[in-house]
Amino acid sequence: MPHLFEKGKPRPPQAGRRKGTLNKTTVKIREAAQRHGAAALVRLVELSKDLDGRIAVKAIEIILAYGYGKPREHVELTGAESGPLEPQVIFYLPSKGHHANPS
Repeated sequence: MPHLFEKGKPRPPQAGRRKGTLNKTTVKIREAAQRHGAAALVRLVELSKDLDGRIAVKAIEIILAYGYGKPREHVELTGAESGPLEPQVIFYLPSKGHHANPS
């Protein structure tokens, strides 16, 4: 297969896929999901009334996440024995791969 571009020379500005353009597979999957979106929502509402509480809660979580956005997760990091984190800087020497401890 012949090369369309010469090595070492910049490509023309029109070459390649534009920034933000989805590939064909992603577009097809998204379109299929959107075609079935209303039916899926109806089914989720049905499942939210399920007698098994686990199924109902999961369906409700999904409905709320898509309707209002997922809630933010709060993550708290602590150091040893629930104390404050102690930052540590480690330098790597690429030629030998050994640790260098600054003094």
